[in-house]
Amino acid sequence: MNTTEIFKWFEDVKGSGGRTNFESIWKEIATYCMPTRDTITKQTPGAKPSSKIFDGTAIYAIGIFAAGLHSYLTSPTQKWFSLGIKTSKARTFWRKAKAIVQKLFTGVDADENIKLFLKNAEDEIFEVLSESNFNLEIFETYMDLVTLATAILAEEEDEKDFVRFHCHPVSECHIVENERGEVDTIFRKFEFTARQADQQWGSKAGETVSKALEAKDYTKKIEFLHVVTPRHERDPKKTDNLNKPFASYYYEVSKKHKIEEGGYEEFPFFTVRYSKTSLSQYGYSPAMQALADIKMLNLMSRTLLSAAQKMVSPPLQAPNQGFTMPINISAKGMNYYDLSVAQQGGKIEPLYQTNYQNIPVGREMEMDRREMIKQAFYVDLFLLLAQRTEQKTLGEANMLIEEKMMVLSPVLGRLMNELLKPIIIRTFNILVRKGKIQVPRELQNVEYDITYISPLAKMQKISSIRDLDRFGAILNNIAATHPEVVDNVNPDEWLKVGSDLFNITPKLFRTKEEVKQIRDDRAEQQAKAQQIAEAKMMAGIYKEAAQGEAALTPKKEGGKNG
Repeated sequence: MNTTEIFKWFEDVKGSGGRTNFESIWKEIATYCMPTRDTITKQTPGAKPSSKIFDGTAIYAIGIFAAGLHSYLTSPTQKWFSLGIKTSKARTFWRKAKAIVQKLFTGVDADENIKLFLKNAEDEIFEVLSESNFNLEIFETYMDLVTLATAILAEEEDEKDFVRFHCHPVSECHIVENERGEVDTIFRKFEFTARQADQQWGSKAGETVSKALEAKDYTKKIEFLHVVTPRHERDPKKTDNLNKPFASYYYEVSKKHKIEEGGYEEFPFFTVRYSKTSLSQYGYSPAMQALADIKMLNLMSRTLLSAAQKMVSPPLQAPNQGFTMPINISAKGMNYYDLSVAQQGGKIEPLYQTNYQNIPVGREMEMDRREMIKQAFYVDLFLLLAQRTEQKTLGEANMLIEEKMMVLSPVLGRLMNELLKPIIIRTFNILVRKGKIQVPRELQNVEYDITYISPLAKMQKISSIRDLDRFGAILNNIAATHPEVVDNVNPDEWLKVGSDLFNITPKLFRTKEEVKQIRDDRAEQQAKAQQIAEAKMMAGIYKEAAQGEAALTPKKEGGKNG
């Protein structure tokens, strides 16, 4: 695409998808929910937060929700995913791979080496993510997600840390979906200072940057446009930037000057929506759902504060003559008056009597709104996860968690599909290209399967675990009167299903060969023991028979003939 076509497309995208309507909602959310990180109204850094905020419940709840997602979905301290082979192709692949690995590692178990390769890849990915700025930027992504509903995280290759992440505000990004509803094109309009542009592109930055540098105006803000979209015309056999699957263009906006054209192997912008409809490219968030309550709570808090202030310092009335002005209403304040006025009944008193009984009613209404806002952001769920061992039994906690997870599961599914999966895939591919992960030639071009093993992912399986427990209890009850029913159950498969649900590491289990050997040895020992027992039993029978025969045989009388 040429420059004219790209800028025309950009103008079309800016006016599509109800973007203007979403921007008005984003501004309200930024005002009430994001006072210190307002990227929508482009507030000056360090500026005083909005004067409309009189209650911080929403701000507090949003922080809890974002921190909970970070701690329990992408924990920085423990691995939250594992790699496998796609289920549909696993059997065929495993059979071929075992033969290949057996050749590569003669004399060792093929299954274990394939699993070892996958585990090493998992460890490398997790280590690289931990050492990069991933944990910093993913938290900002979660904050954008639960407030603005559309969060955008970019992953670039980095010479120092292998990968580098940047959370871009949705206010500067315009997205385009493909026929599958996946975001595959992004227009990012952003500002650089003249100095930053010179550091990024040097002399290629264009005339506007050059003039600013010549005038020593290093802090001048200049607009740039970054466009990433699928490249339809390319030579797949070539590996240069101009033939990669995704095209990348940088422009200086005022002059429509193309600074740079490049490419990506994978789409580098991960766009996740909290929830969405088929008619909209942008998402809907808990902050949008709770916005009416948030605004109402702030209004109520403002009213109650005003009422409380009037209770403490009510408006006064006094005669227009007789008192020495100004009137002193401070503690131990003295006011002087004309005695003749005082004798006529003139005095300072409240303008009206404040109704003290209305304050508790207002407080109750406030508490109701606060509770609704906390529920919208799952505050009770994440606080329960942090405190369940102290305040509730495991069974009670699991029942409450199961109820909450029924509502949160669709959101987690979208997070995993639109954000976490692309991150893992792109990071894996980058590490392979940089030689950090060594993939044997015979094992390349394999479609991997990602399993999430974070605490939240495990909690999604609580209902399955409870069903397994219930089925086991039913089976035990039936077996009490009909023991033969147990013959229908395969204990090895039961164990496998249970270990998968609990994400138990395979290291705890013996290999199939070891299990077979143990069972064969046990069967042989049992057979020998049975043979010995039978031999002893037969020996006893023979002995008893011999003794019985001896007892029945008459003794011969001996003696001499006389």
